[in-house]
Order: sequence, then C-alpha cells, then structure tokens
Amino acid sequence: MILFGFQFTGLEFVPDLYYKKSNRVDSLPFLKKSETIDFGAYFHYFPIGLWKEFTDLKSLSFSIQFSGYLKIRLIGRRDGEDKILREIESDSGSIEIDFELDTLSSNEYIFPEILALEDSQLLSAEYKTTDPPSNSIRLALIITTYNREDYIRKNLEKIRTYYESRKEEIPFEIFLVDNASNLNVPDSSFLNYIKNKNLGGSGGFTRGIISALDKKSFTHFCLMDDDVEVDPSFLERLFSFLSFLKKEYSEETISGSILRKDLPKIQYEWTGEWNGILQKINYRNLDLSGFQNLDSIKNRNTKKNTFSAWCLVCYPESYFQKNGLPLPLFIRGDDLEFSLRNKIQPILLKGFSVWHETFDPSKQRDWLAYYNTRNYLIINFLYADFGRLKFFPLIGIRLFYYLLKKRKSIPFMKKAILDILSPDSFWGEETSDLLHKNLMKIQSEESIFLSCFKIIYSGMKVFRNYSGIQSTLKKKKSYLTGMEYWKEKVFRDELGN
Repeated sequence: MILFGFQFTGLEFVPDLYYKKSNRVDSLPFLKKSETIDFGAYFHYFPIGLWKEFTDLKSLSFSIQFSGYLKIRLIGRRDGEDKILREIESDSGSIEIDFELDTLSSNEYIFPEILALEDSQLLSAEYKTTDPPSNSIRLALIITTYNREDYIRKNLEKIRTYYESRKEEIPFEIFLVDNASNLNVPDSSFLNYIKNKNLGGSGGFTRGIISALDKKSFTHFCLMDDDVEVDPSFLERLFSFLSFLKKEYSEETISGSILRKDLPKIQYEWTGEWNGILQKINYRNLDLSGFQNLDSIKNRNTKKNTFSAWCLVCYPESYFQKNGLPLPLFIRGDDLEFSLRNKIQPILLKGFSVWHETFDPSKQRDWLAYYNTRNYLIINFLYADFGRLKFFPLIGIRLFYYLLKKRKSIPFMKKAILDILSPDSFWGEETSDLLHKNLMKIQSEESIFLSCFKIIYSGMKVFRNYSGIQSTLKKKKSYLTGMEYWKEKVFRDELGN
C-alpha cells in the first residue's frame, strides 16, 4: 500500500517545502549529470515518531522509478544531525529500500537524497508498506462555498488530476455545498454538487455532513474551506494514516495545518486553545522550511479546551452520531464549539496541510462584529469552564478594539448583546439565512457613545441574568444540534421532507 507519493512538478509555488538543493534544479523531474536533489523537506519527510506512536505500521519502504543512473542515499535526520541509513547506485530503473520501523528512532525523519551519475529522469517515488491495513476507510471531503468558483475549479482539477494518476485507488467522495447555488461545476464520479441556502459555514458543512451520513458508507468526514490552496496529496496522506491508526486513537480528530498564502513557507496556525476571552493559536508563524521548527511541533495537542479550525480537519463518523451536528452559528466559532463539545485532543498529521489567507481583523466586514460577539458568548454559556467572570473581559476587549479601529462595527456588537438577552431572537422560528439577511439591513443613526452605553447597560442585564440565559441556551443546544432540527426545519424543502 502506498502511504504517500512524491511530487516532482508544479512546485513553483513553494519549492522549499518539497526539496532542497545546493544549485537550483530548474528542470525537475530531469536531473543532469552531477546534479543532486535533497528531499529533506516538509512534504517529503517521513516522520517516524508520528507513525510509530499512532499507527500499527511495522514495515516501511522507499520506492523510486527512474530512467538513467542514480546514487540514492536514504537519510535519517535526528535532532538536526543526518545519518546515512542506506546507499545504492543503480541504472535498473527501479529501486526499493525496506525498513522495519522498530529499527528507527522515534525522533527521526526519513528522506532520500538523489545524485544523478548521468543525465536522468525521475518518474515516480513513494513511501509504501507491505503491511495489511488495520482499518477499512472511506472518506467524505466536505467543502462549503459561496461565490468562489475560481478556487473551487482549481482545487477540484488538482484533486482529480492527482488521484486519476495514482497507482492505487482511494475511496473518497467530495460533497460540494454551494451556499450561493450558482456554480457551474464539471461532472465527476467522485463529486456530489449540492445547492444550498446561504446558511453560512456551519449550515453549509452540516448540509454536506447530512448528505454523506445518508449514504451510510463513510468512516471519516474531512471538512475544508473553499478559499484554500491545496497540496493534492493531502487526502492520500490522511487515508493511509487512518488505515493504520491504532484502535485506541480511532475516535480522535486529525488536524490539518494552515499555511500562509502570502508567505507560503510560513505556518499560520495548527490548533489552539480557548480561554473564554480570546483564542490562543499554536505554532504561529513557523518557517517550515527549517527542520528545527518542524521538529518542535508535537504530534498531538492534549491541552484542555483545544480546537482545530475547519480550514482543514478530519472527524470520525462517530462524532456526529454520538454528539450531534454543528450548532447553527452561521459563521465564526462553529469549529471551536464543535471542538469543545467533542473534547478533542487532535493528532497533528504532518503534511496534511492547506494554504489560506491570514485573518486581518482590520479588514473584516463590520457586520462580523455581531457573530464575533454573539457566538463566543454563546460558547461561554454552553461550557462550564467559562463562567460569568469571563463575560465583561470578553465584551470589553471587543468593544475597546472596535472603538479604536472599527467604529462602524459597534451597532452590530450592540445587536449581539441585545440578542443574547433573548435567545429566541436568533434561535427561534427564523433560520440563520433569514437572520443574516435582517442583520444586513442594520443602519444606526445614534452616536457611538450612546451605542457604547447601551452595550454596557445591556451587558449588565446579561450578567445579572446569566444563569437563566445559560439554562435556556443549553436546552436549545440539544435540539439545534440534532438531525430533526436540521432535516425537518432548516433543510425541509431541499431534502423534500
């Protein structure tokens, strides 16, 4: 079974995360005589410790197909020091180097270094195993989109091209949920195109999850943003890792890392924790072209109140059966709430990554202040670790920022506080698409200082009635995360109920 393959073309975007070289090799996969290429880089390392800790994998092979005459060194990198594990010269067109994982150190990263002894061409390479998989895996990749056809077309084509060229089939389907209902996407055997009301990220992902659950054939659900750049091997890495995942970790989240589009060698985040006021982001702004930074990333986040962003994450099907569907928050905080509800301790699978724009608060639309206030207050009401003592710090920090940087956001923050006083105003008869339309109509003629006074005054009323609001929200949560609510109320027309 192939664990994951190497990529030799289309790497211009960020070559330093795929290979290193003393002299720039511009003609890859072609190597001229005496050229050397070193695959000791983020996407081509094999992290021994990660696989030893979390999987049943015992045997490992590096396999390469080529034309020409090559010297291949398989190197183990440990604590920044390199050790040659095997060295082979061959003009046979194919080399396979086998290992037992027990013979390798848990803090070792394996990679090949290739020297062309004559003009040569690299045809394909992969890490593979002869071990039978421990688990039967079938993946549902769920993407929610809204007016981002260019991204969608590009990523679908990357995925299609990569997996059609693979030597082994990966059982997966894509559920593309279009909240704008205006895409013209090509037919594909692995694509389910779903038109949807504009229910935000939470509603879009939930529609895809329900559609996948109805097929009763998927073991894992991978959620991914629509506006990302993908390395097309991400599904292959995920599939092989899950295929060998130890039984004791079968209920764990697999977290994807988020890299920066503007600085593609730099990691933006990889999991984080919620403290009731702000999100603490882990492994921010790490240059992954450096080994020490990569080696500093732990294989798992076991801290309390951990979350993993829905830019790229994978959940077992059991989460939705045992603990329900996403909460209808529209946008902002839906991934955090779902993480807290399932008490995730995610595994950080190296190479399971996407590139995304960074989040600049100063460039966010004013109405996002509503969701950035309301939703994080809801989360604090729902989870015991974040009591009423977090209430005023949470709204105080936001109000202070909006006063300094985004005063037009303040009416939307005021609306959020007023709505919290009456949860039926947003979790009553109207679904989140209608609520969002009404939110867009908000215009305020009153002074900023009067709005601030109303925020503080309403906040004091929330504080005094904290227990009552908390009780109401907790009761509503059980219904709102259930299949009945989503199928019978939100998607009634779409599903023909």
